[in-house]
Amino acid sequence: MQFKVGILLFDDVDVLDFAGPYEVFNLSTYNDSDVNKLFRNQLKSEDKPFTVCTFSKGGEPIKAHNGLRVSPDYSFVNMPSFDVIVIPGGPISAIKM
Repeated sequence: MQFKVGILLFDDVDVLDFAGPYEVFNLSTYNDSDVNKLFRNQLKSEDKPFTVCTFSKGGEPIKAHNGLRVSPDYSFVNMPSFDVIVIPGGPISAIKM
């Protein structure tokens, strides 16, 4: 069974707050014996416990805190349903009133 993980992206998001979880979920395996395959890019995506995607409100590229530009995979309109949603942090400027 695979779990679908969605990571929310928004302007001023802290890069480490979304990139860290992205890596953790993508570098997970079911079996210790799969670790070598994973690091050699020989582990099939369907053999991983998680599929990870990013999404933003409108699906447009966002500008993370300190300027990194990132293009999300989906918008709120076309995103699939997720089993897990990661909501990363950001500075106070990320809060839109």
